[in-house]
Amino acid sequence: MQMQPVKGALVSNLDSKSAKQGDSVVLTTEEAVKTASGTEIPQGSKLIGHVTNVEPRSQSRENSQIAIQFDRAELKTGQNLPIQSVIQSVAPATGGATGNDTSMPSSSAAGAPATGSATRGSANPSTANNGTPQSSAGNRPAPETNVGSNTTAQSGASDQSANSGAPAPGTVVARTGNVAIRVTAIPGVLLANSITGQPFVNASGLLLGARQDIHLDGGTQIVVAVVEAPHAPGDGMSR
Repeated sequence: MQMQPVKGALVSNLDSKSAKQGDSVVLTTEEAVKTASGTEIPQGSKLIGHVTNVEPRSQSRENSQIAIQFDRAELKTGQNLPIQSVIQSVAPATGGATGNDTSMPSSSAAGAPATGSATRGSANPSTANNGTPQSSAGNRPAPETNVGSNTTAQSGASDQSANSGAPAPGTVVARTGNVAIRVTAIPGVLLANSITGQPFVNASGLLLGARQDIHLDGGTQIVVAVVEAPHAPGDGMSR
């Protein structure tokens, strides 16, 4: 499955303190992209998604998370194109939004701190009911991992990113099986996605807030790799 990256700007603010499961998340594409099957998604189209899971920071939860799934492109013609997608990078709306963290770097990046995600309860990728990324090296989730609840990011990567010697955006700071935890250009916000570049079952990516809530302003730059979703016989793009 050949996925094509496209940069978009977040239309509205997104905050783990106020977001709810099912809330709409919309990006306006800032460049044109042609899918592997030849369909063009013009600049100014919209990538339509929704929140599939959210956990704000609280007294009992040190870290926060928001799982997002982009599953539809709304073309400028009004057509809707079903897509599968992977969030590749997140950068501020102004300043530092260079887009140079979209290359999905190798998990063997030198000096990457051994900090990752921790889970509680039944969120275990080795079980059938869901496949939340875990910090245990023994767990090997498949590329299409089901991102569930109760995934948290340890604070070490956030603390390090605040220092001058921090890893560059896009650097993998932890890996568990096929799940990679990457630095973003937004301090304290990490991105969990598949090391293989394939979508999770119920999310394009999982944002992790280390010792903080996640807040993304409108205009936040998000690079999403997209591919047309498989169509059932007789299906086509809807208007």
